[in-house]
This record gives sequence, C-alpha cells and structure tokens, in this order.
Amino acid sequence: MIFPGEKQEELKKVKKLSKMTKLLICLALCFAAAFSAALISGEQCVNAAGGNKYVVEGNVRVQVLSESVIRLELKGSNGFCDDVTLQMAGKNDFNGAEYTVKTSGDKKVVSVGDYNVYIPLKAKSLGGVYVKDMTTRRTVWTYTGNETNSGELPMPADTPDVLAINDCPRIIEPAGGYAPGKTDDPYSGFSIEENVNDIYLIIAQKDAEKLRSEYVKLTGRTNMIPLSAFGLWESRYYEYTMESAQAVVQEYYDHDFYLDNFVIDTDWRRSPSDAGGTGYEVNTDLFPDIAAFFDWMHDRDINVMANDHVKMAPGAMHAFSPEDI
Repeated sequence: MIFPGEKQEELKKVKKLSKMTKLLICLALCFAAAFSAALISGEQCVNAAGGNKYVVEGNVRVQVLSESVIRLELKGSNGFCDDVTLQMAGKNDFNGAEYTVKTSGDKKVVSVGDYNVYIPLKAKSLGGVYVKDMTTRRTVWTYTGNETNSGELPMPADTPDVLAINDCPRIIEPAGGYAPGKTDDPYSGFSIEENVNDIYLIIAQKDAEKLRSEYVKLTGRTNMIPLSAFGLWESRYYEYTMESAQAVVQEYYDHDFYLDNFVIDTDWRRSPSDAGGTGYEVNTDLFPDIAAFFDWMHDRDINVMANDHVKMAPGAMHAFSPEDI
C-alpha cells in the first residue's frame, strides 16, 4: 500500500529524473553537433569521380584517399585536378577515410588516424606543410620542394615513416586514349603539366610491405602476365630464316621439349645502314611470307616475338607527337 505522502515523493522523483533525462539528451545533441562541425569544418566536399573527401586551405587541397594515403595539391592555373593521371592511375580507387579538421594557431590541422597534417592558414604554396605522428609527437615528413616520382622505392631496410611522391609531370590521357589520328595538337590530345606540386603521401610506418601495397594500388595494378611467359623460350641473336626457325622448333620436339615462346631478332626487317636497326619493312629474303610463318608457329601454340628497336618517326619531337603515334 502507498500512502498519499509517499505518492507525492514518488512523483517528485519521476519529475526530477525526467529533468535529468532531458538534460542528458540535450548534452548528447550538443556534443553530436560539435563533433559533426569538427568533421565538416573548412571547405570540403566529395569529388565526382570517387568519394574521397578533401579540405581546401588557401591554394592547397588536402585529399584523404585512405588512412594510409593523403594527397597534397597546390592549385594550378586550371584549378585543382580530379582527372586520373598516367602515373596515378589508381587514385580514384580509394574509398576515403574519416578525419577531423581544426585550426591551431596559424595552421589548419587535418587529423587522419594517428597522424596530423599541418597547413599554414591561407596557404599560397606547400611551403610550411608537415606531418606529425601523434603517438610519438614526431614530425615524420616536411615539404621540401624536392619531391619527385622516379619510380624507385627505397630498399626495405630504408623504408621511411612517410614516402612522398610528386605526380610531375602530370600527364592526362585524351578521352579517346592513346590512338593514331590526324590532329593539330602537338601532344595528340594528351595534357602535360610541368612544374606541378601534386604530392601523394604514403604513410608506410617503416613497413616495406605496406609501402609497396599502397604504392601499387595508387599507381595502378598491372595485369598478370600470361601463363605461357613462364614456359620455355627460344631467344638468341641469330639471323633466322623461316626454314631455320622451323627447324629449331622441330629439334625441340624431337627431344620431347615443347616451346611456348620464340623470338626472332632484328634481322627480320630491312633496315638501312644508317637507321640503326629500325624500321618495319619485312626482310623477304629471310621471311618471304612472314604471315605464313606466324600461322605455322601459332598452329603449334607458340607465341612469336619480333625484336623492335624504337625510333621516332620523321618530324616527331617526342613520344606524343602525332607523327610518331
């Protein structure tokens, strides 16, 4: 049995609890709003090509590709670049990562996992940009202006905390790809930007395997070579004729060896003495019907490689010249 006085006391407790609940809910909503503001502060959005968020501070864009790959780009004359480039073919394959942004003194700070990226406020260049490992409070990378993309990775024992790669020159393929065709464009539709500052930071944490995994993902994975490439090869510098090449194949068969690949060297072509072994005119003295020779090899499941010495076409200034393509 509950007496009237006790009932009033119970009602007071319920009201008091109700006020406390409302206060806790209010505090939770305020915290969530503040946290959301921290996540979306600064100028940032999702690019059209992928889903990777970015922050812009002055002329510098910080793009978080993942917790292990961060892009720092200085705005060029055409603005920021979202196109896939020849060297960074896999950059839009990343899914992004959560990060926070805050202002600390004269720096904008982008925090990704255990790392902070510091960018001077109203930055006009990448000068003064650096990265800190917040678990050790060490600065693990500072922009120097000497970042390149040689294609070489450090020896495993020399793997750094952070490897910086500059996508320079920045090359963008034409919409139609690398294909022949008449054009007045000296670069055949390719966009080639020199002296760009488009830095990709791979946070390797001195882990050689992680560095290589992220590097391959960023620069684009290559196709696996065909299984036949692991097979038996006949490749030597020799002036083969159609008949002598077929005789070599038969000799392998006579000894129960089956070739997968056969290489004919430079003499398959007619090349003037001043052409340095280049050109594409078939030497019919050695291969009177080279198409029939290829068919004979293919009927036996043998791949044929013809040695090629590259030489630019007359009038070509570089590899992208329409004359060469």
